[in-house]
Amino acid sequence: MTVRNATGDDGPAISDLMIRAAPHFDTKGYPEQLLPPGMVVLVAEEDGRVVGWLEAVLDWAHTGPGAPTPPPHGYVLAVVVDPDWRRRGIGCALLDRFVEEARQAGVRWVFLLPEGGEGWREGWRSSAPPDSPRSRSRTTPAAHGPVDRPRGGR
Repeated sequence: MTVRNATGDDGPAISDLMIRAAPHFDTKGYPEQLLPPGMVVLVAEEDGRVVGWLEAVLDWAHTGPGAPTPPPHGYVLAVVVDPDWRRRGIGCALLDRFVEEARQAGVRWVFLLPEGGEGWREGWRSSAPPDSPRSRSRTTPAAHGPVDRPRGGR
């Protein structure tokens, strides 16, 4: 599996994935090969097929409680994995790549702001270390964490 930055050519495949796996999302300009401006758009590809997609931003500022570092903050807005490819680490690989890009951009805190949909809580909890609050959370609307330590660290 390869995780890479999306290009306009990936737009139709991203749109197809969204329609199949996350029909509650607006496909925006993806069918017309237009990526949303100002967004980080990543795809996971297996054998030339888009099997995962992440959309996020690197330069927002969280003004509410819970941000222990000053802006900029990263926000993951969507992570979608093809139903036939789930439970294979694709969502984690997409998140890890975004966190690395955030780190390189000087972002020290990333928020996960899912728009809902089937399975997002399970995927978020299952990727956490067994003793972390995230692994036990059932109702957290936004998860967050620093980007300056390895995944699973405290």
